[in-house]
Amino acid sequence: MTYLDETANIIDHKEKEEKFIEMLSILLIKINEIAKEGDFYEVADNLFSAAYYMEEFDFKEAKQIYTQSIEYYEKYMYELQKQGKFEEASWIANQIAEIYYNKLNNKTGEKRYILKCIDYNNALIELLNGFSNTRKLAIISYNLGELYLKIEDWDNAIDTFSAALVISKNERFYDITANIYYNLSDIYLLLGKESNSIDLLEEADKYFKSEEKKIIKRNDNYSLSQIYQILKNLNASLNKPSEYRKFSRNEAVAYIRLAKENLKQQMDYHKIASLYRGAGLCFKDTETDFLEGASSFVIAGNIFENCNEFTESSLCYNDAAELYEHLKIYDKVIKLYIQAANHALKEMNYEFAIEKLMNGFNLAEIKNFKEYYGLIADRIKKNLLAMSKIQVKEEKYFIAGTLLLEMLPYYRKTGFSMNSNEVKSILKQIYHYYQKEYNNDYNNGKSSTLAYIRALTALSQIALGNYDNADQIITDLKVNNSKIIQAYKKIIKEMLNAVRSNTVFDLSDLDENVKKVYSNAEEIKLFNNLIFY
Repeated sequence: MTYLDETANIIDHKEKEEKFIEMLSILLIKINEIAKEGDFYEVADNLFSAAYYMEEFDFKEAKQIYTQSIEYYEKYMYELQKQGKFEEASWIANQIAEIYYNKLNNKTGEKRYILKCIDYNNALIELLNGFSNTRKLAIISYNLGELYLKIEDWDNAIDTFSAALVISKNERFYDITANIYYNLSDIYLLLGKESNSIDLLEEADKYFKSEEKKIIKRNDNYSLSQIYQILKNLNASLNKPSEYRKFSRNEAVAYIRLAKENLKQQMDYHKIASLYRGAGLCFKDTETDFLEGASSFVIAGNIFENCNEFTESSLCYNDAAELYEHLKIYDKVIKLYIQAANHALKEMNYEFAIEKLMNGFNLAEIKNFKEYYGLIADRIKKNLLAMSKIQVKEEKYFIAGTLLLEMLPYYRKTGFSMNSNEVKSILKQIYHYYQKEYNNDYNNGKSSTLAYIRALTALSQIALGNYDNADQIITDLKVNNSKIIQAYKKIIKEMLNAVRSNTVFDLSDLDENVKKVYSNAEEIKLFNNLIFY
C-alpha cells in the first residue's frame, strides 16, 4: 500500500484528492485481480486501507468500501473456520467487529461478530483442555472474559474470569492474574457493588504479598520486579500512598539487581539500560529517592549512548536533570540538559534539543551561572537557525520567521545590541519571511490570519527602526468589521507610539478584547519583549 501512503503525504488538499482518486482506480483493478486468485484477506486489507484514506474526501463512499472489506474479511474468516484455525478466525471476527463499531457506528453488527469471537474462543478452550499449554489456555480464557465484558454479559464474564484465575494462580502467571483481578474488580464496580470490588483488590494484594515471600527465598529478581510492579499498582488503586511508595522502591531495587546480573553475563545492553531507566522511574515515584533515581537515569543514559541509541539516552539525561533539580544540584542539572540536547541533536530532534537548552539557560540565569550563558545561547541560536532553514525549504515561511524571532532574545542576553549588524540582518530575514508568507497566502488565507502576519511585518519594521514603514503597513490594514483585526491594529499603533515617544508599551489602558487578543498572540509578545525590554 505504499502508493496510498505516498498520496497521504501530499500537503495540498486538492492535489492530494486528485492523486488519491487516480490511485484508487489502480487499486480497484489490483483488488479485482487478487479476488480472482482467491486471496480474500489481501482483498479485504486493501479495501480497508482505501476506505481509511477515502475518509478524508468522502466519508459516505468510505463507509461503502468498509462494508465491502467486511464481505471479504468474512469469506476469509469462514475459510479459517473450515481449517479448524479458530484463533485466527477469532482475530478476523474481532477485526470485523471493530469496523462495525469504529467506522460504521453499527453496534448490532459489532455484537454479532463479538459473539462469533466468543464461539471461536470456546472452541479453542475445548481443544486446549487436557494439553500442557496452560499459559495459552489462561490467555484465551482471559480474552474470552474480555469479550463478554464488551457485550456487558456480566455473569459469563465473572464465570470466565474466575475460571481463568484458577489456572493463572496455579501456574503463577502473575501478569494474567493481576489483570483478571482488575477486571473482576471493575465488573463489581460497574454493578454498583463497591465493597466487593475493593475486597477483590485486597484479596489480590494479599495473594501477591504471599508470593513475594516465596520469591525472595528463591532470589528471583525478575519475578520480584514483576510482583513489586503489581503490588505498587494495586496499592495505588487501593489509595495506600505509603505502600505505593514502598513497592516503587522495591521494584527499583529489583530492576538494579536484575541489571547487574545481566551485566555479569554480558547480556543485551539495551535491556540493561532499560532496566536502569525503569529503576529511575520507580525511584522517582517514591517522591523521596531522587538521588538514587537520578543516578539510575545517568547510568541508563550512558549505556544507551554506548549502544548509539541517542533518543533514549537524551530522555534519560533529561529525567536525571529534573531529579537533580529537586535536589538543588543546579550545576549538574545544567550539564545534563546540555547533554540531553547534544544527544537529541544526533537524532536531528531539534525541538527537544532546543527545549532542553532553553531549560538549561533559564536555570543558569536564575541561579547566576554566568559561565554557561555564551555556550548555551550559541547552541540555541545555531539550532533555531537550522530549524528555520528546514522550514524555508518546505516553504513554511511563517514558522521560519518565528524561529528566527525566538533567537533574538539570546543575542540580547549575551550582550548584543539591537543596532548590531548581526541582529539587524536577522530582523530583515524575519520581515522577509513574514512578507513572503503574506504574499503566498494572500488569495486563499483567512482575513484575520493575513492581518496577523501583516501586523508582524509592521513589528519587524519597528524593530529595525523603520517607523514610517511600519505606520504605513498598519494604516493600510483593512479592519473589515473584525474585532480581532481591529485589536491587532490598535496594539501595533500603541507600540509604535510608545517607541516613538521613548516609553514602554502599556497594556493597562487597552480594552479587554484587545488584551485578550494580545494574550494569545505569541509572536507579538516576543516582539514586545524584544523592542521594549
